[in-house]
Amino acid sequence: LSSCASASITGCTATGNGTGFRLYSCSAPSINSCTMSGNTSVGLDMASCSDITTSNLTFTGNYWAATLDSTSGDMSFSGPVITSGVNRFLYRNCTASSNTRWSTSNALTRVIAGTLTVSPSTTLTIDPGTVVKFQGMASGIFCNGSLVAQGTAAAPIYFTSYYDDSVGGDTDNAPNTPAKGDFDHILITATGPSGVFDHCVVR
Repeated sequence: LSSCASASITGCTATGNGTGFRLYSCSAPSINSCTMSGNTSVGLDMASCSDITTSNLTFTGNYWAATLDSTSGDMSFSGPVITSGVNRFLYRNCTASSNTRWSTSNALTRVIAGTLTVSPSTTLTIDPGTVVKFQGMASGIFCNGSLVAQGTAAAPIYFTSYYDDSVGGDTDNAPNTPAKGDFDHILITATGPSGVFDHCVVR
């Protein structure tokens, strides 16, 4: 789908393609109760979309579960069910413009390429046990709102390199070694009302 407004994809299946569903420059798209399986590139690809909402998505055996590029809205992906394959979501220069929660209900690894921006009056909440990886030396989180990362002693939150295979699986599918300088920063700006970090590992 391209340049569409308020598109809704519900109860559909995309299987055995390069890309399952691709949306480009769409406003307020909604993707619900869909299955993406056996796609050699990505199950769900969204670029330059705004005000996205998703729920109850099933990903099976895709190279990437989902990739979002220059897209804004709720970055939570509530209720994703990953039955097999690589459990990774890619956010490239995206904006959390609605309150977003990253949970560990399906062991997702969130990969940030470029900058993930949190808008003013918006909260990004990261649940205990979540793994966030950064891809590229210029990658990071730029928070103009609130960032709440409250892990526990038993389930810390990890902010680490894309090449770190010790947590969140082998996201790059290669025997690379993480190193200093693999990513840039987590920045809470002066306009951001709060940044809470508890039982977090940044490495």
